[in-house]
Amino acid sequence: MWEKLEPTPAGARPRAHQYYNAFDNIALDASHDLYGGGGLISTVADLTTFSRALFWGEVFDDPKTLTTMQSVSSPGRKAGAAMGLFALDVAGERCYSHPGYWGTESTYCPRLDLAFARTTNQADDEEFDYQRLERVIVSLAKHARRGS
Repeated sequence: MWEKLEPTPAGARPRAHQYYNAFDNIALDASHDLYGGGGLISTVADLTTFSRALFWGEVFDDPKTLTTMQSVSSPGRKAGAAMGLFALDVAGERCYSHPGYWGTESTYCPRLDLAFARTTNQADDEEFDYQRLERVIVSLAKHARRGS
């Protein structure tokens, strides 16, 4: 949903308060950055649905678009930066993620068909060990896969 441009859907939950230090972004008019992601509102369930659709080939008509998105560039090699995605190894799995500014990140691990997203509602979440959380999630998925 585009905040400020579309009506709030019936049954939508209230927007989450997201913080940067003491600043609460609920008062921020995100329409100044509409096409850079500002003003786009979703849930973590929406993010996982989108990630899975992206990797299942349901978003773009040309499959080469996803291939391009997964290709890590030379300048971004150290960070795993590709075109809109970041390639990372989590618990021995090749995964792709995209972080958002307000403590949100969506991740997909193709071999496991595992999509997950997280939010901390904090733009200043440097103290949060998200890599540990990612390892636990991927390890649990791998264990469940072996058990089935």
